Amino acid sequence: MELQPKKANAEELAKALIEREGMDSAKVLVITGNKNRETLVQKLEEARAIVDILPVYKTEETDLAKDPVAGDFRSKGADAILFASPSAAQSFFDQAAALKLAAKAKRPLAGSIGPTTSATMKQLGLPVDFEAADATLDSLVAGLTKALAR
Repeated sequence: MELQPKKANAEELAKALIEREGMDSAKVLVITGNKNRETLVQKLEEARAIVDILPVYKTEETDLAKDPVAGDFRSKGADAILFASPSAAQSFFDQAAALKLAAKAKRPLAGSIGPTTSATMKQLGLPVDFEAADATLDSLVAGLTKALAR
């Protein structure tokens, strides 16, 4: 089965699956990471699907205090920072002390891949200078190109 929801998020995927297939007693395997939201699983289970979860990647914290790339960022800044998930925004926020820009460093534009990531960024007090029109990497890059051209 091939199915692509109108918007790339858990809510829309669950809605599309339920509308197209009906989930009563359907067996579903959700491939995920250790920090993903539970929304898809909850919605499918509410529709009476039998859901198994298979975590295939793990998001881990790293200490950026002595990282040379982080040091370059602190001293020079950047044109933009792209956040492709809420956990990326959270990790950036958690590492704020190790990523504090020097006085003359360039403040980067902050781009978000979509509404869920933008909401997390706003909740953390991070700026959202632009958001991808669709939750895809191509759309995020298009948003970056447009924002940089301003």
